[in-house]
Amino acid sequence: MKKAPALTTAVLIGVSALSLAACSSDRGPKHDRDGRGHAGKEFRKGGMERGFKDLNLTEEQKTKIRAIMEEGRDNRTQQPDENRREAHRRQIENYRAAEQNLLKNPAFDEAAARNLIAQREQGMEEQRRQRAEFELQQLKKRHAVFQVLTPEQQQKWLEKQNERGNGKQRP
Repeated sequence: MKKAPALTTAVLIGVSALSLAACSSDRGPKHDRDGRGHAGKEFRKGGMERGFKDLNLTEEQKTKIRAIMEEGRDNRTQQPDENRREAHRRQIENYRAAEQNLLKNPAFDEAAARNLIAQREQGMEEQRRQRAEFELQQLKKRHAVFQVLTPEQQQKWLEKQNERGNGKQRP
């Protein structure tokens, strides 16, 4: 009967290791080295994002849209993705170490536990703020691009967006 808990533990460790390996693997062919998707590549190569291909844009419109899309690239955080990942990894390691110290202590330290949870929540709140700011910047950029389009192009673009939202087209 003592084999059952050991076997269960071994299975859980195996599943955890597999899921960790899957999460930490390369992001796949959809993303290039700097983590941006295909649309970023198309703009860097002088092409247009797939949402604009069928709109018959003039050269002037293409130039304006490219300028809008490039404008935000300089405003990104100065810290490279690899440094951010490393900092995040260190934060997780520090949290786990503090949690393990809390668990190892013979007496439960509620104040330390509350402090640990508060630190974690603060980090999560900062991530939410950063994400909200990123979304705001993206929406501003999309608005500026939309204003470059003619009314007919705007209508066609909105129709395509609605089709994509309804699942008629696969992204």
